[in-house]
Amino acid sequence: MYNVLILDEQMLVREALGGMVEAFGEFCAVARAAGEREALEYLKAHEVDVVVMEWRLSGMGGIELLQRIKRLRRRPRVVVCTAYFESPLPARVMQAGADVLVSRNVAPSEFEHALRCAVRGATYISQDVQPDYIAATLQRGANDNPFGELSDREFQVLMMYVEGDPIKDIAARLCISPKTVCTYRYRACEKLGVKGEAALARLALRYGLMEPQIRPTSFRGPAGVTYNA
Repeated sequence: MYNVLILDEQMLVREALGGMVEAFGEFCAVARAAGEREALEYLKAHEVDVVVMEWRLSGMGGIELLQRIKRLRRRPRVVVCTAYFESPLPARVMQAGADVLVSRNVAPSEFEHALRCAVRGATYISQDVQPDYIAATLQRGANDNPFGELSDREFQVLMMYVEGDPIKDIAARLCISPKTVCTYRYRACEKLGVKGEAALARLALRYGLMEPQIRPTSFRGPAGVTYNA
C-alpha cells in the first residue's frame, strides 16, 4: 500500500482527489493538507510515498515547495495535478522537482496511470500537456515565452507580485528581505522588457500567468431583488 498526501487549497478538490486515489487500490490517502507548511511538517514526520499537489498555491508557492520537498531526507515522489499549465509553466514545474505532471482535464484512467508511473520511479506528463508545451520546449532547447528566461526565484517572486501579494508578505513567505524581493522583481522586469505594473499585468495575462479580473455586474430581478453575476 502506497501512502499519499493530497495538497490543495480547495477542500472539495482535496476530498475528490483523495477518494479517487483510494478507489484505484494500492493507494491510501493518509493526509490532506490545505497549505504548504502543513504539508512539509507532515512529510518530515511521516512516511509518504507520493504527494499529489497543485503547484499554484498562495503561501510560499508551489515552485518553492517542490524545491523543499526535493531536499527532504525522505523524499516522496511528486505528482502535480493542475489547472494551470500554460507554457513555460510545465517545464518550470518539472525542473523544480515534480516527477509527474497531469492536468485536471485527464480521465481517471490516465490519472491512475500517472500515479503508478510515480511509484515506479518513472516520469510522466499527461497527453494534453506534452504535445503543445513540453515537447516543443525540449525540442527547441528554449522557450518563446519571455517568462522562460527568468530564474526560478525571479519567476516565483513575479508570480506572487502579479497576484497582488505585498512585498513584505512575499519576503516573509520566502524568508528573504523586502530589499531582495525588490531586486528580484527589478531583474525580472528588466529581462521581460516591461516598465510599470500595468505593462507587467498585460504581459502576464497574455501568457496565461494570471486570470483576468472580472468585476461583478448587478441586475434587477423580480420583486426588486438585486442579483450579482
